This record gives sequence, structure tokens and C-alpha cells, in this order.
Amino acid sequence: MAPRSSRSTRSESASPRVQTTGSPAQKQSNMRVRNAKRVSRCSRCVETAQSASTSQLERSAALLAQEAELGTALAAGDREGLSEIVAAAAPGSFDVLQVTDAEGATLAAAEGHAPLSAEDLARLGRPAAGDEGSGIVPSPAGHMLVVVSPIGPRESPQGFVAAGRLLSRLLPELKSTVDAELALYHDGRLAASTFTSRHSQPPELVSLPLDTAMAGGPVKKGSVVDGRAYAAVYDDLDLGDDAAVAFAVFVPRSQVWPPDMLVASGLAAVLVIPLVLLVLGFAIARAIASRLERVVSAIERIGGGDFQQRVDLDSADEVGRLAQVVNRMAARLHGAETSKAEFLAMASHEVRTPLTLIRNASELLLDGSARADEASRRELLQIITGNVERMNRRVTDLLDLARMDAGDMAFHKGPVDLAALVAEVAESVRPMLAAKEQSLSLGLPSG
Repeated sequence: MAPRSSRSTRSESASPRVQTTGSPAQKQSNMRVRNAKRVSRCSRCVETAQSASTSQLERSAALLAQEAELGTALAAGDREGLSEIVAAAAPGSFDVLQVTDAEGATLAAAEGHAPLSAEDLARLGRPAAGDEGSGIVPSPAGHMLVVVSPIGPRESPQGFVAAGRLLSRLLPELKSTVDAELALYHDGRLAASTFTSRHSQPPELVSLPLDTAMAGGPVKKGSVVDGRAYAAVYDDLDLGDDAAVAFAVFVPRSQVWPPDMLVASGLAAVLVIPLVLLVLGFAIARAIASRLERVVSAIERIGGGDFQQRVDLDSADEVGRLAQVVNRMAARLHGAETSKAEFLAMASHEVRTPLTLIRNASELLLDGSARADEASRRELLQIITGNVERMNRRVTDLLDLARMDAGDMAFHKGPVDLAALVAEVAESVRPMLAAKEQSLSLGLPSG
């Protein structure tokens, strides 16, 4: 078998007590230092206890392998004698104890134990090599820590003694030395742990975390197992075989973080979170209020008659939609104001023209040269009368327009005699043109 490279036990020097006086930040820093030391101390204790358990198994297997009666029975092929020797070797201390030949075939095993197969033992190395070995071996009963010791000369052993313990029994014993939960991984998969769960094992521990498997050394991190928080350390474990073995130590947060620190942290969170929410709420409310102020300012300008005022907001929230409504309202008011100005200009023109004609005709009547001509006076009076009627029609038209805006008027389309309308207008201005020695001639189509 491959020689077992024993891992040296790292001694821990006494560390001074970490003082937790000072500011809260200093207390937390000191607490982190003390917690890290405690978790590291637990890890070293596990390594020491595991090394001691392995050494105990090796001593027991070596003592049995060195018994002369065992070698004699093995050489004689006395399986009954081998079984008696194995039964007398305090099997209660082992979960498996068996004797194999030089090829690894089982010759005798302790009663009540399922012996390991040659394939299981071959996982530790080649039995014919004649060297002691140890490692983790999967078995129907669970993963085991197994040691193998040669019988007879190491160069040409007669056989081997294999002794092992189930990790499910060994880990609880190690747990009592460190007051922490333990887990052991074999080839990246969970082999055993001291956690109790409604499952066979907690789902969080099924495989070794990737960031710890690739670290190549101790890794400290926080973990949550079955809803409980732990401070954990992961490290490799050298058992002398080719398999990748790692262990993890889990110390409850409630033990490494004192209640007063938890209460202080909780109170800090209770105070800080509402303060953060208050600041965020104030910032959001201020942003909304600023945009609302822009909308209100635009509405005030629109109310003052500036119908070209617009609110420049492109957001899709409620304030943005309000700005769009205000902009549409301002556009409609601007259109109505433009239509009103055009209407007033048109109405002023329509009223001013008849008034001008009436004034000119009245001035001619008052002129002394026109009083002697009865026909001229009659014509002027007809002009005045016609333009009064024209003004009356314009006023009626204005009233009709008002009713149209109110939706109270129906339209009836009909033909219009444009020639008669133009002739009427020409006749109304003819006297004024004659007084100025001017003439007006019309060329209208007949009919």
C-alpha cells in the first residue's frame, strides 16, 4: 500500500483575550478576530482528534497483525482459528475487523460486521505492497475510516488486518471535543455529518462548495444549514490515499456572536432602515414636487393668457400624463384664441364697410349741392337704407355664428345669385364714386 504521509498536528499557542471595549465598530472588529480564532481552533481540534482516531485504529490493527498465533493460523490456512482470534480482539471497538490473504480476499471477519470486499480495500492501494495505509472507504453500511496493517514481513506479507469505524459513529465523538457540527466530504460528496435533519442529510451539505473545493487551503465562510446560520471553515484532510478528503466545522452564529452584539445590530438595522427609507421617500417626493411645480407654473401662465406655454415633461408616469393633458388644453385654447381674433377682424370689416357707405351717403345729403336734386337724394337714401339692412344681416350672421358655436343651428345649403349680389354692392358705392368724379362698370354674365 502507499505509505501514509502523516499530517503534523499544528499546535496552538495561547492567544491573549480579545477586549471588546471601545466604540461599536472596534467591538465588532475585535469580535470578528475572536470568532476567526475560535473557528480556526475548532478546525485544528478536529484535525488532532481525527489523527488520534486514525492512530488508535492503526495501533489496534498493528497489534493484531503482530500476534504470532495470527501468523501461524494464516500460514496453516486455519480459518476457524483466524475467526477465534478476530472474535477475541475486542470487536466492539470496531465497525469492521477482518483478516485477508495477500491478495485481499477475506479469510475471517468479526461476527455481526459486514466485511469489506477486495474492491473496497483496493481503494486504499495495492495490498501486495506491504505498507500500512488508511483512507475513506464507501460500504453498504456507510463511509468508513479504514486502516490496513500487513501480517508478517512487509516485503512479502502473508496477509492483512483491516480495521475500520463508521464515520457516522466517529464524527459525533469528534463533535464532543469541539462543541460544533462537523461534516466530512469524500471526492467532493458528503460522506457523513453530525447534523440531524428530516432528510437523511441536510440538502445544503450534499456536495462540497466549489469555492472551497478549489481553494487549496482553509476557507472560512458563512453557511446556512436547515435554516440556521453558522460560521464555517473548510479544509483538506490527508489520509494517505489518493482520494480527495475534506472536512468542515460549523459553529453556530449564536455562539460566536454574543446576544448583546446581535441586539445592537438589530437595533441599528431598525434605526437605519427607516432612516434610509425616509431619505429615499423625501428624495422621491422632492422630485415629484419639482415636476408638479413646473406643471402648476405652466398652468398659471396659460391662465394669464400665454396660450403658447408648454410643459416639457416626457415621463410616462402620472405627472407626465398630466403635463400632456395641460399641453393639449393649451393647444386648444391657442387655436380658439386665433379663431376669435380672425373672427373679430372679419366682423370689424363687415361692419365698417356699411358704416362707411352710410357715412358717405349722409355727408352727400348734407352737402348743399345735392339737396336740389331730388333723384340724387332718393338714391342716397336708398343707399343708406340698403346698408342699414346689410348691417342688420351681418348682425344676424354674427348671431348665427354664435348659435353655430353652441351647436344650436342647422345648415341648409342653396344656390346664390352672385351677379345680383355683386350688382347690389356696386350700386351701393356708385354715388360715392360719382361724387369723386369716378365711375364703376361691371361686366357680369347674364342669367
